[in-house]
Amino acid sequence: MPEEASLFSLLREDIAAFRRETNERLDKLVSQDAFEAERRRRDELHAALVQDLADERVARAADIERERASRIAAVNAERDAREKVTAELQAKNATIGLWVRWGLGFIIGLPAAAGALWVLFQRGAGG
Repeated sequence: MPEEASLFSLLREDIAAFRRETNERLDKLVSQDAFEAERRRRDELHAALVQDLADERVARAADIERERASRIAAVNAERDAREKVTAELQAKNATIGLWVRWGLGFIIGLPAAAGALWVLFQRGAGG
């Protein structure tokens, strides 16, 4: 019988060792609540990252639109300034052209008229 007792005690020790190993493994396992809490935390983290990306895209689009509007305003301001300078130059040129025409008329016309009068007086006085 001592053999049976030793076999029984060996079997009992094996079962106890198996239980200890199983308990150690179960102690290392995560509980369902802890698993769900970690899953929620990761989901919230991912949602926050997705929201950050969406906010960044919106901010980048707004920056691009502001830059576009700024460039359009600069181009319009430059065009308006160029048109103003062109209009001023055209007005100046028109004024200068008027003075040149009148001046040339007097410069050429007065001696021509004086010459014509001189010729008339010469003919009239001599004839």
